[in-house]
Amino acid sequence: MQLAIYRSAKCTLYPEETLDYYYAFQPIPALEHDRAGLLMDWIGDSGPEPFVVVEIPEGSQITQTEAGWVLLVPDEIGEISAEDVYELALEQYLGLSVVQGPLAHHQQHPY
Repeated sequence: MQLAIYRSAKCTLYPEETLDYYYAFQPIPALEHDRAGLLMDWIGDSGPEPFVVVEIPEGSQITQTEAGWVLLVPDEIGEISAEDVYELALEQYLGLSVVQGPLAHHQQHPY
């Protein structure tokens, strides 16, 4: 089974400016959060193409929790976020492996 992972830049402006990546199992739309007209943070659009495609063990399931969408791998305890799935696949851990990507245009930070 294969699972697509999407990645987008995330910028927090308040209370402290940070730049990071946001990972998801579906395309990420651009989003801004503001408070009283002050931009607090934003997430860029990931685009329609996955950042990476990961081979996952047979019987794995994607489920939605209060924290968001997670992967459940058979015989493993705990939920795995999209970012953790990517990092574990790079290490070929828990039966996860990268089969496509990462996309070259995502390699460098866009900002």
